[in-house]
Amino acid sequence: MFMMKIDFHVHSKYSSDCFMKIEKIVETAKMRGLDGVAVVDHNLVGDFKQRFEDGFALIRGEEILTRAGEIIALNVDERIKPLMSVGDTVDKINNLGGTIILPHPFCFWRKGSVFAYRKIKYPFVMEVMNGMAYFDFENNLSEYIAGKNNLPVSAGSDAHRYKDIGRAYTKLPDGSSIDDILGKLVSGKGVPYGSRASKFVHMKVFANVFFKPAFNRWLED
Repeated sequence: MFMMKIDFHVHSKYSSDCFMKIEKIVETAKMRGLDGVAVVDHNLVGDFKQRFEDGFALIRGEEILTRAGEIIALNVDERIKPLMSVGDTVDKINNLGGTIILPHPFCFWRKGSVFAYRKIKYPFVMEVMNGMAYFDFENNLSEYIAGKNNLPVSAGSDAHRYKDIGRAYTKLPDGSSIDDILGKLVSGKGVPYGSRASKFVHMKVFANVFFKPAFNRWLED
């Protein structure tokens, strides 16, 4: 069986803490041997076209800050406003036909959603390998909870720099469309791979929150 490698958690210039351009993200991902990326910017949907061309998937989404932490919506065209309850947020994602991912739920200091998984009444995916986790236990705990609750899983780099794209990724059976890929992910066919970044990478990314665009070149190097 052929397998796709997809990084389901990448940011772009549409996020306040990132500068990466969409086409260069795609170019970099292909160079790293990926078959797709999901671009999920903070509290907005980026102004680019979702597509599946020549076996490569560019998935559009949003990383939404709820009152209990962040939730990712994939395959949505409409911005979902932040700071709603988890219930209202996932209701909106479901109404839009989106796919729900719970990112870095046990990264307590990075807007992790902690026990939000207990409040989600729709099928969803738990991110068990986040490339920007501070400590191993954050990913390990996510993996433990996902296994205990028989949840489908994913991995994503949470990249804010080109060089971090593909640091963490998900393997799953080949899909014929974005809907097919996400259907396989939600059905539990994804297998996480990768590792987390060093503390120095965190320092550079956080600096960009305050100094964008002055530090853009420094962040890229």
